[in-house]
Amino acid sequence: MRVPLSWRIWTAWIGCAVAVTIPSSTLALSEEECWAKLQQPNLPRAELVATLRALCTVATTASVAMVEPWLTDPELSHMALYAIHTVASPVVNEVLLRALERSTGVVRAGLIESLGHRRVSQAVPKLAALVSVPSTDVESFTSAALALGCMGGAEAAAALWSAYERTQGGARAVVTEGLLRCIQGTVESGSLTVAREWTRRLEASNPLPHVRASLVRWFLRYGEAADLERTRVRWLGGNPEDVDSVLSSVLDDPSPILPWLVVETENTGLRRQMAAVLTRLGTASAREHLKKLLQDSDPEVRALALRGLSRWSDPAVFTAFEVAWADSNSVVRTAVQESLVGYPSADADTWLIARARPEVAPPLRLWAMGLLGQRATTSAVPALIAGVADSSADIRRAAWTALKTCATAADLDLILGAAPRENGDDLRRFESVLMAVLGLVSTAEVDAAAERITARWKDAPEAVRPVLLRAWRRLGGAVARQALIDLAEQDSAYRGAAGRLLCEWPSSDVFPWLWRAATEHPDPAVRRQAFHAAMRWIPDLPEPEPQKIEQLEQLVSRLESREDRLKWVAAAGRIASPKTLELLLERVDLLSEVADELAAAVADLLEAVGQSSPDLARRAAEVAATRCTDDALRRRLQRWLRGS
Repeated sequence: MRVPLSWRIWTAWIGCAVAVTIPSSTLALSEEECWAKLQQPNLPRAELVATLRALCTVATTASVAMVEPWLTDPELSHMALYAIHTVASPVVNEVLLRALERSTGVVRAGLIESLGHRRVSQAVPKLAALVSVPSTDVESFTSAALALGCMGGAEAAAALWSAYERTQGGARAVVTEGLLRCIQGTVESGSLTVAREWTRRLEASNPLPHVRASLVRWFLRYGEAADLERTRVRWLGGNPEDVDSVLSSVLDDPSPILPWLVVETENTGLRRQMAAVLTRLGTASAREHLKKLLQDSDPEVRALALRGLSRWSDPAVFTAFEVAWADSNSVVRTAVQESLVGYPSADADTWLIARARPEVAPPLRLWAMGLLGQRATTSAVPALIAGVADSSADIRRAAWTALKTCATAADLDLILGAAPRENGDDLRRFESVLMAVLGLVSTAEVDAAAERITARWKDAPEAVRPVLLRAWRRLGGAVARQALIDLAEQDSAYRGAAGRLLCEWPSSDVFPWLWRAATEHPDPAVRRQAFHAAMRWIPDLPEPEPQKIEQLEQLVSRLESREDRLKWVAAAGRIASPKTLELLLERVDLLSEVADELAAAVADLLEAVGQSSPDLARRAAEVAATRCTDDALRRRLQRWLRGS
């Protein structure tokens, strides 16, 4: 027998509380042991609850009399009901009926619910009396109406119909639920004719919208031809509640309603809702109806039908796409675009590629290229490469834009071969695509990709060569680095551009060239940039600290500007060695222009080497504190001096 919902809620909460305080052994007692415990005087409440709970699994008819006293206890009634709810005996029904006479409020509501679930027909007159007039005892009224619905039968139904006619508002809603239960029970018992009569009677009483929705669903499942036709007529009337009820029902089971779902109607809203439901159904017959709706006068209906066909991968959708892309209505054009972008089959790629070829009319070709880019169709690259050489600027722009998402690292040669010969928008788009493709090159293929760019250098147009320089820099790797070094040292036209890129190269492998370029490069701007880059990277070199400090010393004589001194001090401050402090102290006068930066470098070094060389650190801190003008720095150095 099904456990009433209220019992399940109560016992779940009680079970948690009992589990904390009662040993598990108490929950596995025999029926006789439960009796013995229940007869103990002054038994703690928690243990009493646990014993009733344990009795549930072992109770027989003999336990009913033992439990009866607690059925009317305000605190223990729910546990007493729980203890005997599995006992399938008329004795339980008699005990529940006696307890019903002595109870009120929530306790009586629980007893009524139990009687309803047990379908105790002897309780019908008493429950009928409870629902005859709504009272202040809302719990009993509600439980009685629902229990009568569970019991079913002519007498229970008569009581509910009588209450239905006399009640309003919330009370009527409760009675209606009881009637719906009664109707369903009648169906399950095989009395479908009676159930139809009651359902039609309820429908004729102008029930609330949610009740009418339930009735629509019921008729769609159990109704006769006249019921279906009546529902259809109401649906065609466009009543929002009726429409929603029918459409939600057809999604559950379209078989009884689909033949009359698609109708000729002037109601645009209804046609839109029909199209939406057909889209969700996806059956073969539903798709046939959607194809008809592609010709509808309303653009929203056409758009819904198009989305529906594309959702279910119907091959006919491509014919619809051909027509719809030229539709004058933006709603339909948007639907085509959204449908093709998300189309779940490669058939859409094949269809779009065929419409991106040179022989296709420019408007359709532009449209296809845009969608290929949104779908990131890698197989479309050859067709798009043909597009970047087109005489139409619009076609070229669309092709480059699509290539940015469609091209992969495997298409590098195709992209390089499509490079424009002159400066302009096409060259900028080419560079954007090339950089996107290079970003997809795996680490293992970096050098091979750089070699392909190197092979293009000799025959590349002058406008393209700066792009190839930046492509080497974007790729990285030994081959690209060496190509830039060769240009920086040997090519008078590009030594400056290549040198500037090398100065920005984030690798100590470039340092030997930087060291040479800082003194030997013929371009003064590159010399200065290489000088600064060399100072910046000295601390990161994989060399011993004494060698790094020696390199810094060699650069001292070339500190010509404040910027030079700033970068030199910053580099020195990153080499944590006592010798660095000595070097800074020896150059205090030279660095007086950047005294605050010098003090900051000293303060950082104190944290690293102050413990190992305390005298040197103290002397450096005193000098830096004396010379710096920044109050915060001075206080920091003074705190360190006091602490040392």
